[in-house]
Amino acid sequence: MSIGLGLNLSPELSGRGAALHRLSQHLKKGFTDRKFPKGMDKIAIGIICVDPKFDFFFKPKPPKLTKDKVHNEAGMEQRLGNVFEYEIQLDYPKAKAMSEEQFIEYVKKALTDSFEIIDQHLYDGSGELRNDFDFVVQSFR
Repeated sequence: MSIGLGLNLSPELSGRGAALHRLSQHLKKGFTDRKFPKGMDKIAIGIICVDPKFDFFFKPKPPKLTKDKVHNEAGMEQRLGNVFEYEIQLDYPKAKAMSEEQFIEYVKKALTDSFEIIDQHLYDGSGELRNDFDFVVQSFR
């Protein structure tokens, strides 16, 4: 199973993209042996951190499970399977004022807090688990 981060950052924060890419790679390694619910192959988390004047264009989309997702880039088609997708929005002025290290810690906490979104989608109306899921929130260190 796989997890990945998608980034929408203002140009002022683009220098932090490499650190976020490393964090994404670390997450992927940590999720390699995780068992997701039946019908969920990947988790994609969008991180939005843009200047407030662009908030209108970058509103977090509601969580959804996209079945048989296909990604097209440069004419190449990649089948991703069933992908659970959601986005989180970070406080831009706060993030901009942080050092890179503080920013990464801020993102880690936001991600950990966001895992509740995944949890909310694992239960049916009766409170029973939809499927087996051994998701464990762990430190990203």
